Amino acid sequence: MSGVPNVFGSATSSIPLSQLDVNFNTPVTIGNTTVGLGNTVTSFGNVTLTNTTISGLSGGSANGVVYINSSNVAVSNSSVLDFDGANLGLGVTPSAWSSGIKAAQIGLGASVFGSTSSYNNTNVTANIFYNSGGTAIYQGSDFASFYQQVSGSHRWFNAPSGTAGNAITFTQEMTLDASGNLLVGLTSTSTAPGGTVIFSGANSGIAIGHATGSGAIYNYFQYNGTTIGSVSQNGTTAVLYNVTSDQRLKENIQDADSASSLIDSLQVRKFDWKTDRTHQRYGFVAQELVTVAPEAVYQPSDTDEMMAVDYSKLVPMLVKEVQSLRKRLADAGI
Repeated sequence: MSGVPNVFGSATSSIPLSQLDVNFNTPVTIGNTTVGLGNTVTSFGNVTLTNTTISGLSGGSANGVVYINSSNVAVSNSSVLDFDGANLGLGVTPSAWSSGIKAAQIGLGASVFGSTSSYNNTNVTANIFYNSGGTAIYQGSDFASFYQQVSGSHRWFNAPSGTAGNAITFTQEMTLDASGNLLVGLTSTSTAPGGTVIFSGANSGIAIGHATGSGAIYNYFQYNGTTIGSVSQNGTTAVLYNVTSDQRLKENIQDADSASSLIDSLQVRKFDWKTDRTHQRYGFVAQELVTVAPEAVYQPSDTDEMMAVDYSKLVPMLVKEVQSLRKRLADAGI
């Protein structure tokens, strides 16, 4: 506004461009140093504010370095904040990144960068930068990894330990796609078998795949580091649900007792399920079965949880009874 004195210099008659418009048309003095800003000075060297020195700035150069120690005093050869063109280095001179990338590099290996041509591409990385040719390069001789947000998806990449300056080959280990599907070892739900897909929404469920032959394991179950069960591939059209049964894990092996009395005690029921009103023609009730074959019943420690039945545990008992029946028939000449 016309006639209003500028608190740092001469009065200005120009219309303010913002809530506070400071216009240095002539040099002013801050502390013991005269500083010129505005249109009359394009660069300055050293500026002293009381007892704090900021040095090395140059208005005519694309690069600049600020050195400030823990006492808030400028010192030499202590790079805290480095600028290299449009990229930023904190505690390190930034690498020569691709022109299509703007990056903030922190310390020896951490960085955050984004594309200059896309609004939806953000990356957090460890031990990598992209050179002028757009190739991922190891910053140091170590492992490399990065996390990426792009096109509504979240992606995690890993690379083995490599040599500083060499190109990196990444593996996309996990993906959370834009539809909310979590992919482990896959890049999309249509990718060839080789990982796990946890579907969301109407496709809720878990899909586990691999490209190897029969006998390959889909899922392991372990206790204290020892496998106690698994789900494995059987040929190319079936799976096996395996309970550990290796002879090397057993001792005192003998023929089982007759199962006749147990078979007669089994109460085979028919019933309706409350949830969907479906009818089951043959089945067991866990609370009844547990008195005859407790090994076939899941009994949770929390009595408020539901009991469950593993029907497969009854198969050995049924086989034993069939064998006994066949022997009795043979002995009777039938």
